[in-house]
Amino acid sequence: MNISYACLIAVLAVPADPGDAPLPLPPLSFESRSLPQTKAEAAKLVPPGVIAFDDRYRVPNSQAPNADFSYEQAAIRSVVQNLNLKWSLSRGVYGIPARSDPLSTPPQLVGMESVPITVLPDPLNVVAALAGVKPSPSEGVFLEPTSVRPDVRGGKGAVTVFFPRMAGGWISDSETPRMQGVSKEVLPNSAAQTDRYKTLGRNVSRYGVMAADHLGLYDDIIGSAGTVMITKSIWYYQVHVANPHKGKRRGSRMGVLDDATHLEDWCFPILDANGQARPSDDARRTERSSPYENLVTTALVDSPLKGQQVPVVLPTVYYAGSDPMGKEYVAAQSAYEGTETVVLPQRLIDAAGGVVIVRKASSWRPLAQDVIIDGNTMNTAGILGVYVSQVVTDERLVDALCELCGVPKPTGQRRVEIIKSVRKARERQ
Repeated sequence: MNISYACLIAVLAVPADPGDAPLPLPPLSFESRSLPQTKAEAAKLVPPGVIAFDDRYRVPNSQAPNADFSYEQAAIRSVVQNLNLKWSLSRGVYGIPARSDPLSTPPQLVGMESVPITVLPDPLNVVAALAGVKPSPSEGVFLEPTSVRPDVRGGKGAVTVFFPRMAGGWISDSETPRMQGVSKEVLPNSAAQTDRYKTLGRNVSRYGVMAADHLGLYDDIIGSAGTVMITKSIWYYQVHVANPHKGKRRGSRMGVLDDATHLEDWCFPILDANGQARPSDDARRTERSSPYENLVTTALVDSPLKGQQVPVVLPTVYYAGSDPMGKEYVAAQSAYEGTETVVLPQRLIDAAGGVVIVRKASSWRPLAQDVIIDGNTMNTAGILGVYVSQVVTDERLVDALCELCGVPKPTGQRRVEIIKSVRKARERQ
C-alpha cells in the first residue's frame, strides 16, 4: 500500500484494498506491499528532511474540535520553527512486483521517505467526537462509544484464544496466522504436529472459545483476546486471563472465562503482525511459532499471558458486510480472517508519556518486520514510526521534538516562551 504525505499538512493517500476486500483497509504499515507502477506514484514519497503528518487516526467526518489534529500539528510546527529544528528521520519503502508471491518474493527498495509524525487521539476525545453518531461502515464508523469504557458486546469483532505454547517445529498450514491480504489457502502445509494450536500457542478465529471447544482444546485455554472496531483505525480490546482451575473445566457452561481476570483498553493498529517467511536459519527461530510471525518487543507494558505478545499483538478486526453470501464478505474473510495486527494500546501510550517510538529490531528485514516499541526519543537508531498522542503534555512534546532532532532542550525564559507558544497552539477555539 502506498502512503503519501504533504509537508506540514496532514494528508493521507488511501491505500487500495487487497483484491475486492471492503473496509477496513489493511492495517497501517511502514512500507508498500506493491511497487509503484508509475513515476507519479513513486514521486508521492515525502523526501527525507521534510516534516510530514499522518492523521489517519482522526475520527471520520467529525467536526468536534477535539477530533481535529491540526491543533497538535500547529503546536509541532511552532516548536520546529521557533527552534529551527531539522528533521532527519527517514525510512526505506519496499515493495514487490505485482502478481508476485507476497510470502517469498525478495522485496525491492522503492526509495527513502521522511518518517512522518502520526497523531493519535485521546480516547476521551473519541467518545466526545462520536457522541450521537450513527454507525456507518461506509464512513468508517462502526460503534458509538458512550463512555471511555464502552460496552462493546455485539460489535464487529475478532478473537484469539491462547494455550500454553509447546516447543516444536514451525507451523505452516491454513490455520497459521499469515500476512494480511494473503489467502490462507496459499500457505504451504508443513505442519506435522497434531498439537498444532498448542505449538502456535493460539487460535485466531472469530468463534473464540467455541472454536477452541470444537478443536478439543477447551480445557487448555489460558486466556483470550478480542478486538472491536470503533472506527476503522481506532479499536477497543478486551483480554481475559483464565484463573487456574482444579481438574477439567468440562461440565461448566461455555463461559469458561467468566471468572477470568479482565483487562480492556483502547488501541490503535499500526502494522501487520505477520510477514514474509523467514529462512530455516533464522536467529530468532525458537521465539517464533511460525516463519511468518513478526516479533514485537516492549518494556512499556507487560503481557498478562506468559509467552504471548498480548496486548501489543491482537486479532485483526474487519468489516465484511452484512451478506455472508456476498462478494465483499468472501473477499474480506479471505484477506483478514485468522490474521493479527500490531497495535499501540492506550496504556502503553500513557507509559511512554504520550510519545511512542517504533523502531527496527536487530532481526528486522523488509516485509518481515520485527520491531521494538519504546518511548526513548533520545535514541534515533532504526526509527520507523513516531506517534504523538493528544495526551502528551506541552513540556514532553517540546523535549521529545528536540531529542528526536538532536538539539539541546531550551532552558530559562526561552523554554517558557516555547511552552507558551505550544500551549496557545493547542487551545481549542
